[in-house]
Amino acid sequence: IENNKLNIKMDINAYIESNDNNISQKEIEKELGKQITKEIYSFINITQKKFKVDIFGYGFNLNNRKIKNNHTNWNDYFMNLSPNVKINVQIKEMTED
Repeated sequence: IENNKLNIKMDINAYIESNDNNISQKEIEKELGKQITKEIYSFINITQKKFKVDIFGYGFNLNNRKIKNNHTNWNDYFMNLSPNVKINVQIKEMTED
């Protein structure tokens, strides 16, 4: 909750294995981070606007908080939440089993 407004915050860690040593690891991590961020925002938007359902369980986690109890239809409230997504991508060298 920031400024009396409920926000969606997601911290996502993505670990990717690669055996290609000829690529710029930081550049690839940055581009993958951008792409994953775009996909996550799109997915959140679809769940909010098209399906109108809190599939992430934010309402469940706020069950004992006053802000959720003040809204009779949590899914209607969820549709207007602002997402804030932080992606951390790390490429690791592929190991052989």
